[in-house]
Amino acid sequence: MALYNMRSFVLALGIAGAVGACDVGSTPVTADPDAPIATDVDAPIVNTPKVSVSVNKATLETEQLATEPLIATITGAGGFNGAVTLTATVVNAATDAPVVGATASAVPASVTLTANGTAMSTITVKLPNNAPAATKVKIAASSSAAAAEAVSAFTVLNQVTLLVKNDGGGACTYAGVPNVEIRSGTMMRFKAADQITNLVIHSNGAGQGVPHQQQGADNTPDLQQGQVYQKMSGPGVGEFDWYCHTPGPNFGGDDDPNTNNPRIRVVAP
Repeated sequence: MALYNMRSFVLALGIAGAVGACDVGSTPVTADPDAPIATDVDAPIVNTPKVSVSVNKATLETEQLATEPLIATITGAGGFNGAVTLTATVVNAATDAPVVGATASAVPASVTLTANGTAMSTITVKLPNNAPAATKVKIAASSSAAAAEAVSAFTVLNQVTLLVKNDGGGACTYAGVPNVEIRSGTMMRFKAADQITNLVIHSNGAGQGVPHQQQGADNTPDLQQGQVYQKMSGPGVGEFDWYCHTPGPNFGGDDDPNTNNPRIRVVAP
C-alpha cells in the first residue's frame, strides 16, 4: 500500500510538471484580462523649417582691384516662410581674417520667402590691390531658422588689367578707365578690349617698372584686339600717366598731373 501511494505521488508530480512546462509564456493568472494590449505607434513626422543658400560660382579666378558679381540663391524647406537677411564678408582663405579694403554687398540685402520658396540676391565683391592669392567670400543667411552659409573660393592673380576701348571712330577712349593704385611687384597689363588698329601704349612709368611700349628693351608688337602689353611694376614707386601713343589721343603734355590722361600710382608692397 505504501508502494502504491508513492507511485501515485510521482505520477501526479510528473503530470503537474508537464502542465507547467506547457504554460511557459502564458499570461499570469494575476494579469488583468481587461487591460489594453500595448502596440507600437509610429511618431508623427514633424517638418523642421530650414533655409539654405547657394552661390553660382563656387570657385573663381580673378585679379587685384577686380569687381566680381555673384548670385546667391536662398531656398526655404520644411514649410519655412519669412524674412532672410544676407551678409557677405571677404576673408583670407588661410586665416579666415577679413581682407582689409575688400567689400561685399548684397542687393537685396533681405528677401522674404513664401512657404518653401526661393529668392535670389546679387553679391558684388570688390577687391583691394593686395588681396591674398587664396581668398574666400562667405555669404551668410540669417532668419528664424538655423543659420546657413555658402562660400565662393577666389584665386586672385597678382595683376591688374586696364581695358583699352575704341571710341567708335578708331581712336582710344579713356571713359570708364580708372586711375589705379597698385603695389610694387604687381603685373600691370594694358589689354586691347576692342578692335584698334596697331595699338601702342605710351607710359611715363619707366621709373616705376612700366615703360613706354616699344622703347628701350621692349619689343612687344602693336596690339590687336585681345592682345596685352604688360610689365612688372617696381621696385620704384610713384605716380605716372599713360595714353594711347597710337592711335591717340593724348590729353596734354607727358606726365602732366593736370591733364586728363589716365594715371597709375605704384606704392610699396
